[in-house]
Amino acid sequence: QISISDCYATYQAMGIEYGPTFQALEQLYVGEEQLLARLSLPSALIETLDLWSCRGESDRLRMADALRSSTGYALHPSMVDGALQASVGFLIGIATSTSGAVGAIPYGGQGLPLSSPLATQKPVLPFALEAVHIHAPCQSTMWALLRLRNGESREGKGQKIDIDVCDERGQVCVRLIGFSSRVLEGTLSKKSTPSSVLGNDHSEETRMLMPVWEAIAVTPIQPPFMSMTSTAIIGGTAEEQEALQLHAPNSQITNVHATDSITTIVDKLAGYGPIEHVVWIAPPPPTASIVSDAMIAAQNQGVLFCFRTIKALLQLGYGNKKLIWSVITRQAH
Repeated sequence: QISISDCYATYQAMGIEYGPTFQALEQLYVGEEQLLARLSLPSALIETLDLWSCRGESDRLRMADALRSSTGYALHPSMVDGALQASVGFLIGIATSTSGAVGAIPYGGQGLPLSSPLATQKPVLPFALEAVHIHAPCQSTMWALLRLRNGESREGKGQKIDIDVCDERGQVCVRLIGFSSRVLEGTLSKKSTPSSVLGNDHSEETRMLMPVWEAIAVTPIQPPFMSMTSTAIIGGTAEEQEALQLHAPNSQITNVHATDSITTIVDKLAGYGPIEHVVWIAPPPPTASIVSDAMIAAQNQGVLFCFRTIKALLQLGYGNKKLIWSVITRQAH
């Protein structure tokens, strides 16, 4: 049998301190690759427990209704955590066999001696759980049977433990399958000396945090790419060309018309020097009906104008140069 005070002293040596409401371990027995722990819900938490219990197959529907309507815990966190805490018995069992002690470990609840193998044990924290089966609500007093998986080593990393939590009649209420823990690497900071001793040390006091707005420098917005590139505006009305030029100081309004031939467009664009960005605006539509011959002819003219502009640019050698091409259409669907 292992003293419960020594169990919590072991956790304290790791840097893990459980408050009164999470100290549900009452007795702990160590066997061959298994542990048996008696759990008792702290008296301050009795009102938080769903005391209704399931007794027999005919009460399963009543249990389901109780789980839905009860304000208490069916799977009480303090009792479940107590069952997981019992796994420290495997570590204590290793320390006992290493130190050669037999029977209960005589730490007396006053903390671990420096000679103990557990005095330098790093914190072991819950890591994963494969499955939880809830057969009945937790009771105020329960027993937890912890078994190492076959072939698992007590000191091995990622060892898995199966836990049955039973009531006092031996009925399994909760089954925790494949529980594993991990060692927390690194160094934990130790608690400082109380402020009453150090005078101005307030490390133990409760501190409240509040939001603080800090002014930061505003990053200038980069100007649009049209303002940084040499742009040629082709097509469109005079008003549209002037509106675009307001947003592109480096742009030039070309004197290219929709009726110009490829040769004419080549000659006109060559006079503007290197071009990095072409903004091509579709010709304005005629005032005729959308189904009239004039509208269809205007659309064809706009398409041909676009292709003639592309061919002119290719003749100027822009097929092998980086060129941004923007097309502005009208009523396109």
